[in-house]
Amino acid sequence: MAFRFIASQPALMPLFLAVGLGMAGSAAFAGHYLSNNQDVVIRKSASRDPWNNVTQGTNTKLFSYRPEEWAARQNLPDPRAMFKEASGTSDEAKIAKAKAIRKASLGKEQSAH
Repeated sequence: MAFRFIASQPALMPLFLAVGLGMAGSAAFAGHYLSNNQDVVIRKSASRDPWNNVTQGTNTKLFSYRPEEWAARQNLPDPRAMFKEASGTSDEAKIAKAKAIRKASLGKEQSAH
């Protein structure tokens, strides 16, 4: 029935084509976003916080204009390392470790320029 209507009104064919492509594109983007984004948790039993599994060099964008930026981050120290320590660590030790990580990352950035 729909095909017969489109065949009788050929001027509406571009409209149906554009709407159909838009629907297919939005469904493809939704599928990509649900399967690849670390902020969306569909199966909570698999990992309660999947955003902690993202490494420094992982590209989380749909499209990146500068992929070399992600490659440059590959060998940088993880800034979350100071928070993954045991709870018995003193605040001074955490601050010292954070300063050491910051100093190491600044040294690598300056040597790269």
